[in-house]
Amino acid sequence: MEQDKEHLISESICDGLFTQQRIEVKRAVAKVLLELTMAERKHPEWPNDVVHASAIVAEESGELTRACLQYYYEGAFPRELAKEAAQTAAMGIRFLVHPYLDRNGIEKRIFVGAIGDPT
Repeated sequence: MEQDKEHLISESICDGLFTQQRIEVKRAVAKVLLELTMAERKHPEWPNDVVHASAIVAEESGELTRACLQYYYEGAFPRELAKEAAQTAAMGIRFLVHPYLDRNGIEKRIFVGAIGDPT
């Protein structure tokens, strides 16, 4: 699948965006990328349809909600919030970058790193 390279977010733009961020944001992004790496190693397969892929993201979001409830009402440890939030974000990234098959079996990408709407 050929991408419209004129609209891709360039490496220099990405570098600039990360350079400008506070250290807390950089650490949070690093945590998400670590979770992404671990998840891809543990579960290298990813659904090829958006419905099942979104269910994985929703499951992680549900685990984050559960951790928040336990923290708020039961005094659970806040590190669980960070862990579940990072895992949810990591699955969101997997959702964004993975190609999917449409209902006709044609491969599509919902996000290709482009500025604006996906192609």
